[in-house]
Amino acid sequence: MQFDFPALLKHLTGRDRWKEIAGPSSRCGQNHWFERGEENREGVYINVDRSGLTIEISHASGGAERIYSGSVTDEKVKSFVTKD
Repeated sequence: MQFDFPALLKHLTGRDRWKEIAGPSSRCGQNHWFERGEENREGVYINVDRSGLTIEISHASGGAERIYSGSVTDEKVKSFVTKD
């Protein structure tokens, strides 16, 4: 499975210019880290495990929230997923 994470993040957050950065591994599934903005410094952690997808955003002002948790086949995200 392949994902268009920048487009998915724009869809879920309404904000663009996400870039993938290096980050630690959870040792469970695939981990992806993104950040946005030079000044704002919002960060996103994405974990793909089996057919599950979890996306959490860390706000520049502090605090974090889970913005998506569910299946990669869910209507909300499936248009951003392609199968190999």
